[in-house]
Amino acid sequence: MTTTDSRARAADEAPRRAASRALYALLSAHAISQTGNVITAFAIPFYVLATGGSGVEVGLAAFAATAPVIFGGVFGGVVIDRVGGRRTAIIADVVSGATVLAIPALALTVGLPFWALLLIVFASGILDTPGQIARRVMLPELTEAARIRLERSVGLLDGSERLSKLIGASVAGALVALLGPMAALVTNAVAFLISAAITRLMVPATTVRMAAVGDTDAAARRSYWRELRDGFRFVAHDPLMRLIVGMVLITNLLDAARSASLMPLYANAELGGAGALAVIVAVMGGCALMGNIAFGFIAHRMPRRV
Repeated sequence: MTTTDSRARAADEAPRRAASRALYALLSAHAISQTGNVITAFAIPFYVLATGGSGVEVGLAAFAATAPVIFGGVFGGVVIDRVGGRRTAIIADVVSGATVLAIPALALTVGLPFWALLLIVFASGILDTPGQIARRVMLPELTEAARIRLERSVGLLDGSERLSKLIGASVAGALVALLGPMAALVTNAVAFLISAAITRLMVPATTVRMAAVGDTDAAARRSYWRELRDGFRFVAHDPLMRLIVGMVLITNLLDAARSASLMPLYANAELGGAGALAVIVAVMGGCALMGNIAFGFIAHRMPRRV
C-alpha cells in the first residue's frame, strides 16, 4: 500500500472514529440520565412515606411523576423538530437536575408541603420524555456516520436503559436505606447534570431538524399546532401506528401503577424497605439487559417483521 493510499484511508477513518465516539457518548449520556430517573422513582415514594404520607399520597406523587410523560411526549416532538435534538436533550437534563435538587433544598430549609412536592415532581418530568426522544432522534444519523448497524445501536440504546435500572436501583436502594431519600435526590441531580455535560461536550449537533431540511421559509410558516395536528393525523390514519400507540399506552399505564406505587408500598410494608425493592428492580433490569444485548447481535440476521 502506498503512502497516498494510507493517508486516504486514515482520512476516511477519522470521521468514522469521531462519529463512533459521539455515538457512545450519546449512549452514555442516555444511560446516566435514565439512571437519574430510576433514582427518582425510588426516592420520591420513600420520601413521602418517611414524612408520614399514606398510600394515597404515594399514588398522587406517582401520578405527578407520570402525567408529564404524556404531555411531554405529545407536545415535545414538535419542539425537538424546531430546537434540535442535542439542545433539547441538554435542556431537559438541566431542568430535571435543577428541579430534583430543589426538593432537598426546600425540605431542609423553608420546608416542603405536599402540594409543592407534587408541583416540583411534575415540573421535573415535563421535559424528561422530550429529552429521551431527542437522543433517539439523533441515534440514526450518528449510527450511519459510525458505520454501525442500526439494529445494534438501537439495542445498545435500549440496553443502556436496562443497565440504568440495574445500576440506578442498586445505588438508589443503598442510598435510601443507608442515608435516606434526600441523599438519593442529590445524587440524582448530579447524574442529570453529568448527562447534560457529556451531551454538550462530546455529542455534535445532528441535521435532524425541520428548519434545516427542505424549504426553510415554508417550515418557518408552519405553526406549532399545525405540525402537532399533522402528527396526530398520521398516527390516527396509520393502522400499525394505532396499534403500537394503543399497546404502549396500556402497558405503560399498568407498568406505572406497578413500579411507581404498588411495588414501593409493598416493599415498605412487607419486604423491609428500599433495599429489597432495589434487588427486585436490579434483577428485572439485568434480565432485560441480557435480552437487549442478544437483540443487538441477532436482530439484523432476522426479518424485521419477526
